[in-house]
Amino acid sequence: IVRRARSVMMSIDVRTLPALLLTAGALNAQLYTENFDSFAVGDYIAVEGGPAWVTWTAGTEGTEIDAQITDEAALSGTQSLKIFGNVAGGPMDIVLVAGIEGAYEVTFNMLVPEGNSGYYNVQENQVPGTAWAFECVLGSDGSINYNVDGLMLAAGAYTPGEWLKVTHLIDTDSDLMHLYLNDVYHPRRRAREPSGRHPTRRRFVTPRRVRGGW
Repeated sequence: IVRRARSVMMSIDVRTLPALLLTAGALNAQLYTENFDSFAVGDYIAVEGGPAWVTWTAGTEGTEIDAQITDEAALSGTQSLKIFGNVAGGPMDIVLVAGIEGAYEVTFNMLVPEGNSGYYNVQENQVPGTAWAFECVLGSDGSINYNVDGLMLAAGAYTPGEWLKVTHLIDTDSDLMHLYLNDVYHPRRRAREPSGRHPTRRRFVTPRRVRGGW
């Protein structure tokens, strides 16, 4: 989840509000929640947390591509998932496979240490690398940019070294998403392609990808 940083470390604490929570809109049913406290420190998430968690490339579970549980930082409880990379990019590249459509909520908390940057994206297909719904870059300067096909459609700010709560309210039927950073709504920016046309709307499906550099 980190990119272009001198010393990179990312910790994510995922649990029921706050953290990674998948909730179906119609029934308000909780689909998935995780706080990582049930794992042992050092566990590889794609090995012990599968099939929900996978590596971007099949067959690389338990390698440097996979991410491990840590007790170095935690929002609550004692553990989180640590994802890091190097200045050149990689090697960690993991995916949380949701495989859902309709109206739902995705909420998680993430910590980008000072002097580092972060990255995640949402895919349109359960086959990684098929198509990107959107991607998010968290700069070391505290900036946050959301992009679709290279067009910045939303922007915000965060404080490096502090936990950030990110909430996505996604409707795949209408291809819409509402974004909240620390419970503050961030509206979409108006953007046009060079031709003057509005950018193509993207289906916000799955999986969600977090990666260690690029």
